[in-house]
Amino acid sequence: MNHTNESQSKAGSDAALAAWEIEKAYRLFYGSINSSSPTIDGNGFYLVMSYEGESYVRAYNAAIKEMLEKYGLPAWAPKSRAVAADLLPEFRAQATNGIELDLPVKQHRIVARRCIRMLEGKNGVIPIAYLHIPEREVVLIFSEMKDSTRRCDVVDLHYQCWMQSLSF
Repeated sequence: MNHTNESQSKAGSDAALAAWEIEKAYRLFYGSINSSSPTIDGNGFYLVMSYEGESYVRAYNAAIKEMLEKYGLPAWAPKSRAVAADLLPEFRAQATNGIELDLPVKQHRIVARRCIRMLEGKNGVIPIAYLHIPEREVVLIFSEMKDSTRRCDVVDLHYQCWMQSLSF
């Protein structure tokens, strides 16, 4: 391994350990994903395209894998906090009608509103209600579709992004 690869590997490994410590790890990859919704990999983290070198990406992912083997899937990982589709009718019954978000943290309101704007821009999606689930660090946004199907989009407040899109 040349000096550049060694320094990239160390940087990747160090970045993974720092990401784990602040509870915001990802799974890095090269290329693109043909998906219009968020993607959580089999290890439980968001897939994120990397512009770093191959040695960096491999070392980062290897360090995350080691942490998973040592500690298991953490409670803060997206997969640990994802919402099961069979719970949606119960959560919809608890939801607040309307989309005037009453979230205690300003940044959470901003992220959730950004996701609502994204949904409103999709053809046929009409957001109608929301539910904040603090223990999962998520907001569920319930929508009706023009074809009468129901949809729930999950906003991840921890990672501050769109997590899931589910039909029910």
